[in-house]
Amino acid sequence: MGRLKKGLIILIAIILSGLSVLYSGCSGKGTSPEIDISEAERIIRIDSEGDVLHYRETVLWDEEKFSEILEDKSEFFDESKNEFEETFDADSGNFDMEFTEDENSTILSCDVYGKFNGGRYDFLWFLNPPGLDFLDSPFRKSGRELSWGGALDGRPTYIVLEFTFSFDNCHAHVWEE
Repeated sequence: MGRLKKGLIILIAIILSGLSVLYSGCSGKGTSPEIDISEAERIIRIDSEGDVLHYRETVLWDEEKFSEILEDKSEFFDESKNEFEETFDADSGNFDMEFTEDENSTILSCDVYGKFNGGRYDFLWFLNPPGLDFLDSPFRKSGRELSWGGALDGRPTYIVLEFTFSFDNCHAHVWEE
């Protein structure tokens, strides 16, 4: 693992640890499952920009699996894109895939359209497949972000949703305060 990656992971873990203490009283039931960001094998980030959501999923692979992926990058990209489209009920486009060899990681990114309606974002498309919920899972609310850490499909996962405004939320929707 590269020094930059390790340093970034440690910095994120320190920040998240501090935020978890500060915001443990956020809305929702219980507390989010603890996850050490340095142990996350998958990091999903969704950023809002107007009526578009920018989805970015980073996956860390062991050396053997990553070598297999590199043998046919276009096939892996097509499979990842198809899996996204089959998993999520979302109008999506602008798919791209990055391969970071020094970190054994792939980054799938795309834009999601049509999920902003009536002044609020609908995240049912994202939350339903893995069985998550902003309040019951629960996600941590911090400033302009909602975050969650835990295992999805047996893989340590960290999720961050960031908005360009202060917001409020219910189980699967976010709107400007």
